[in-house]
Amino acid sequence: FERRALERVLDENERAVVAAGGGLVTDPSTYELLLERCFCVWLKASPQEHMARVVAQGDMRPFSGKTQGRPAALDDIHRLLADRERLYARAPLALDTSGKTVRQTLQELRKALP
Repeated sequence: FERRALERVLDENERAVVAAGGGLVTDPSTYELLLERCFCVWLKASPQEHMARVVAQGDMRPFSGKTQGRPAALDDIHRLLADRERLYARAPLALDTSGKTVRQTLQELRKALP
């Protein structure tokens, strides 16, 4: 579904900002499409910040399944980010958003764009 949605967005729009889910990098052909057709930016954050953002959105996925409580969920986020780091690092630009507001991140992004 993600790939078809991405293909449609890219085919129908000359320019667009696509906020892809973090798991998209685990599908090689979809990630290749994104890297080939888009200027990709890895918006990095600490595992603790990821956890806080997920919880603030009301998403309780980190606490479902095998994890039992916040420490185990945070360990899972640590592992997930470590497992995907080499994939995320393929993006030509990385910005660490930890402790920054959206406005601050946007300013950094504007300065860093080619």
